[in-house]
Amino acid sequence: GRDGGGISIRPRERRSRRAPLAVGVGLLACAGAALATVGGHGTPAERPPAPGPGHRGAPAAGTRAVPARAQRRRFDVQAHRGGRGLVTESTLDGFANALELGVTTLELDVRLTEDQQPVVTHDRRVSAVKCRDTAAAVAGDREYPYVGDLVRDLSLLQVKTLDCGRRQLPGFPRQRVVAGADMPVLSEVFALAACHGARGVGFTIEPKFAADAPRETASRGRLVRVVAHEVRKA
Repeated sequence: GRDGGGISIRPRERRSRRAPLAVGVGLLACAGAALATVGGHGTPAERPPAPGPGHRGAPAAGTRAVPARAQRRRFDVQAHRGGRGLVTESTLDGFANALELGVTTLELDVRLTEDQQPVVTHDRRVSAVKCRDTAAAVAGDREYPYVGDLVRDLSLLQVKTLDCGRRQLPGFPRQRVVAGADMPVLSEVFALAACHGARGVGFTIEPKFAADAPRETASRGRLVRVVAHEVRKA
C-alpha cells in the first residue's frame, strides 16, 4: 500500500573534468544558468563555462584522487529529501546545502504532473502544511487554489506557483525555512549537482506510485520511463 520503491544511481568512479565553483558564485545561480526556460520550467541546456578554483568544495592543492576501491569502502551519507532536518525539504536550497556539507547521496522522491513533468516532492497531494497558494497560473483558472489537489492533476505551470517554504515543519527545530521555495523538476537537481562538480555523488530516487490508489498517481511504468529518460539526459 505504500508509495514508492527506490532507484539508486551511483556514478562511475572517475574524477570530474569540471572545476569546483568559484568563490562568490552560488550553486543556485549556477544551476539556473545551466537550464533554459521552456514553457515556464527548466530543461537542461548548454552547461555554463567551467568556473575557476577556490570554491570550498575544491580539493586541496596537491591532493590525489581517492582510489576506486577506497571510495567503495566509504560510509554512504544520504541526505533524505535533501536533508530536511536542516533546510526545507525537497528544495534546491536543501540539496545545495547537502552538497556543501559533503554528503555522498541525495535522496529524493519524484511524481509526475498532469503534463508528465517529473517534480521532486514526496506528497501525493499538495500539502497545506508545507505549501501555500500564491496566485493562479493563468487568469481565471478554475482549478485554483491548488493546495490539496493531487500533483498528477496539476500542470507544471500550476505547481510552480506554489510556495512550499511556508514554515518550519513540526519535529525539525533546526530546519532553516526557505520562503518562496518551489518544487524543483528533476533536471534542476541534476544541474545543481553538476555545478557543484559532484561527479562522485549518487542519487536515490523514489518514483512515487500509489499501489493502494493507482488513479491518484502516474502509472509505475510511466514514472520509471520518465525518470530513466532524465537520468540519461543528465
